[in-house]
Amino acid sequence: MGASQSVDWLFIYFSVKYLFLSLDLALLVGIVLLFRIGLSYRIKVDLKALPPTVAELLKKSGVRDRYIDRWKKLREDARVTPPASYTMAIMNADALVDELIQEIGFVGRDVAERFGRLNHIGLNQNVVNGIFRAHKIRNQIAHEPNFLLAAKDAERVLDLYERFLAEVKILV
Repeated sequence: MGASQSVDWLFIYFSVKYLFLSLDLALLVGIVLLFRIGLSYRIKVDLKALPPTVAELLKKSGVRDRYIDRWKKLREDARVTPPASYTMAIMNADALVDELIQEIGFVGRDVAERFGRLNHIGLNQNVVNGIFRAHKIRNQIAHEPNFLLAAKDAERVLDLYERFLAEVKILV
Protein backbone atom coordinates (compact mmCIF):
# COMPACT_ATOMS: atom_id res chain seq x y z
CA MET A 1 0.00 0.00 0.00
CA GLY A 2 1.10 3.44 -0.69
CA ALA A 3 1.26 6.32 1.74
CA SER A 4 -1.87 7.91 0.25
CA GLN A 5 -3.92 4.72 0.76
CA SER A 6 -3.06 3.95 4.39
CA VAL A 7 -5.91 3.20 6.83
CA ASP A 8 -6.23 5.45 9.84
CA TRP A 9 -6.69 2.71 12.49
CA LEU A 10 -6.70 5.16 15.33
CA PHE A 11 -9.68 7.00 13.82
CA ILE A 12 -11.56 3.70 13.29
CA TYR A 13 -10.78 2.57 16.85
CA PHE A 14 -12.15 5.75 18.44
CA SER A 15 -15.16 5.82 16.10
CA VAL A 16 -16.12 2.24 17.01
CA LYS A 17 -15.41 2.89 20.69
CA TYR A 18 -17.73 5.92 20.84
CA LEU A 19 -20.37 4.12 18.77
CA PHE A 20 -20.48 1.25 21.29
CA LEU A 21 -20.43 3.63 24.26
CA SER A 22 -23.43 5.42 22.73
CA LEU A 23 -25.23 2.10 22.22
CA ASP A 24 -24.47 1.06 25.81
CA LEU A 25 -25.90 4.32 27.10
CA ALA A 26 -29.02 3.97 24.92
CA LEU A 27 -29.54 0.39 26.15
CA LEU A 28 -29.13 1.47 29.76
CA VAL A 29 -31.71 4.24 29.32
CA GLY A 30 -34.04 1.72 27.61
CA ILE A 31 -33.69 -0.75 30.48
CA VAL A 32 -34.45 1.94 33.04
CA LEU A 33 -37.54 3.03 31.08
CA LEU A 34 -38.79 -0.54 30.70
CA PHE A 35 -38.28 -1.12 34.42
CA ARG A 36 -40.35 1.98 35.23
CA ILE A 37 -43.10 0.86 32.85
CA GLY A 38 -42.99 -2.63 34.36
CA LEU A 39 -43.54 -1.21 37.83
CA SER A 40 -46.98 -0.01 36.74
CA TYR A 41 -47.98 -3.66 36.16
CA ARG A 42 -46.98 -4.91 39.58
CA ILE A 43 -49.60 -6.42 41.83
CA LYS A 44 -51.37 -3.75 43.81
CA VAL A 45 -51.77 -5.20 47.29
CA ASP A 46 -51.76 -3.19 50.47
CA LEU A 47 -48.51 -4.43 52.02
CA LYS A 48 -49.87 -3.71 55.47
CA ALA A 49 -52.51 -6.37 54.88
CA LEU A 50 -50.11 -9.23 54.23
CA PRO A 51 -49.98 -12.03 56.83
CA PRO A 52 -49.67 -11.99 59.77
CA THR A 53 -51.29 -8.55 59.88
CA VAL A 54 -54.48 -9.89 58.27
CA ALA A 55 -55.43 -11.37 61.63
CA GLU A 56 -54.66 -8.06 63.37
CA LEU A 57 -56.83 -6.16 60.92
CA LEU A 58 -59.72 -8.52 61.51
CA LYS A 59 -59.47 -8.15 65.30
CA LYS A 60 -60.07 -4.42 65.26
CA SER A 61 -63.55 -2.95 65.63
CA GLY A 62 -65.43 -6.24 65.44
CA VAL A 63 -64.60 -7.00 61.81
CA ARG A 64 -64.04 -10.69 62.52
CA ASP A 65 -67.25 -10.99 64.56
CA ARG A 66 -69.24 -9.34 61.77
CA TYR A 67 -68.04 -11.92 59.24
CA ILE A 68 -68.60 -14.82 61.65
CA ASP A 69 -72.20 -13.72 62.22
CA ARG A 70 -72.85 -13.36 58.50
CA TRP A 71 -71.31 -16.76 57.81
CA LYS A 72 -73.42 -18.50 60.47
CA LYS A 73 -76.60 -16.88 59.13
CA LEU A 74 -75.65 -17.83 55.57
CA ARG A 75 -75.16 -21.49 56.59
CA GLU A 76 -78.47 -21.56 58.46
CA ASP A 77 -80.34 -20.01 55.52
CA ALA A 78 -78.77 -22.55 53.13
CA ARG A 79 -80.68 -25.42 54.74
CA VAL A 80 -84.11 -23.75 54.69
CA THR A 81 -85.51 -24.59 51.23
CA PRO A 82 -83.02 -26.54 49.13
CA PRO A 83 -81.97 -26.32 46.30
CA ALA A 84 -82.85 -22.62 45.87
CA SER A 85 -81.52 -21.77 49.31
CA TYR A 86 -78.19 -23.43 48.48
CA THR A 87 -77.75 -21.46 45.27
CA MET A 88 -78.49 -18.23 47.13
CA ALA A 89 -76.07 -19.25 49.90
CA ILE A 90 -73.29 -19.85 47.35
CA MET A 91 -73.94 -16.44 45.76
CA ASN A 92 -73.86 -14.81 49.21
CA ALA A 93 -70.74 -16.73 50.28
CA ASP A 94 -68.90 -15.51 47.20
CA ALA A 95 -69.98 -11.93 47.91
CA LEU A 96 -68.93 -12.27 51.56
CA VAL A 97 -65.44 -13.52 50.69
CA ASP A 98 -65.05 -10.83 48.02
CA GLU A 99 -66.06 -8.13 50.51
CA LEU A 100 -63.58 -9.53 53.03
CA ILE A 101 -60.61 -9.52 50.66
CA GLN A 102 -61.47 -5.99 49.54
CA GLU A 103 -61.58 -4.89 53.18
CA ILE A 104 -58.19 -6.52 53.72
CA GLY A 105 -56.82 -4.41 50.86
CA PHE A 106 -56.95 -6.42 47.65
CA VAL A 107 -57.83 -4.52 44.49
CA GLY A 108 -58.94 -5.63 41.06
CA ARG A 109 -61.50 -5.04 38.35
CA ASP A 110 -63.59 -8.03 39.36
CA VAL A 111 -63.87 -10.87 41.86
CA ALA A 112 -61.73 -13.24 39.80
CA GLU A 113 -58.88 -10.73 39.61
CA ARG A 114 -59.00 -10.10 43.36
CA PHE A 115 -59.11 -13.85 44.02
CA GLY A 116 -56.12 -14.23 41.70
CA ARG A 117 -54.09 -12.01 44.01
CA LEU A 118 -54.55 -14.53 46.84
CA ASN A 119 -51.73 -16.59 45.31
CA HIS A 120 -49.23 -13.96 46.44
CA ILE A 121 -49.79 -13.87 50.20
CA GLY A 122 -48.70 -17.32 51.29
CA LEU A 123 -52.08 -19.00 51.74
CA ASN A 124 -52.44 -22.75 51.40
CA GLN A 125 -52.56 -23.40 47.65
CA ASN A 126 -55.34 -25.98 48.02
CA VAL A 127 -57.49 -23.37 49.75
CA VAL A 128 -56.81 -20.80 47.01
CA ASN A 129 -57.62 -23.38 44.31
CA GLY A 130 -60.80 -24.24 46.22
CA ILE A 131 -61.90 -20.60 46.19
CA PHE A 132 -61.40 -20.52 42.41
CA ARG A 133 -63.48 -23.71 42.00
CA ALA A 134 -66.22 -22.31 44.23
CA HIS A 135 -66.24 -19.02 42.31
CA LYS A 136 -66.47 -20.92 39.03
CA ILE A 137 -69.55 -22.77 40.31
CA ARG A 138 -70.98 -19.46 41.52
CA ASN A 139 -70.55 -18.11 37.98
CA GLN A 140 -72.34 -21.15 36.56
CA ILE A 141 -75.24 -20.53 38.95
CA ALA A 142 -75.37 -16.85 37.96
CA HIS A 143 -74.99 -17.25 34.20
CA GLU A 144 -76.55 -20.62 33.33
CA PRO A 145 -80.30 -20.58 34.03
CA ASN A 146 -80.65 -24.37 33.92
CA PHE A 147 -77.66 -25.11 36.15
CA LEU A 148 -78.67 -27.49 38.96
CA LEU A 149 -76.60 -28.35 41.98
CA ALA A 150 -77.35 -31.25 44.30
CA ALA A 151 -77.55 -30.46 48.01
CA LYS A 152 -74.39 -32.42 48.86
CA ASP A 153 -72.47 -30.68 46.04
CA ALA A 154 -73.70 -27.30 47.27
CA GLU A 155 -72.50 -28.21 50.78
CA ARG A 156 -69.08 -29.03 49.33
CA VAL A 157 -68.94 -25.64 47.61
CA LEU A 158 -69.87 -23.89 50.85
CA ASP A 159 -67.16 -25.94 52.58
CA LEU A 160 -64.62 -24.47 50.14
CA TYR A 161 -65.60 -20.97 51.21
CA GLU A 162 -65.51 -22.05 54.85
CA ARG A 163 -61.97 -23.42 54.47
CA PHE A 164 -60.89 -20.06 53.09
CA LEU A 165 -62.47 -18.22 56.02
CA ALA A 166 -60.67 -20.58 58.38
CA GLU A 167 -57.38 -20.08 56.54
CA VAL A 168 -57.54 -16.29 56.98
CA LYS A 169 -58.50 -16.74 60.65
CA ILE A 170 -62.12 -15.56 60.42
CA LEU A 171 -63.36 -18.95 61.50
CA VAL A 172 -61.16 -20.67 64.03
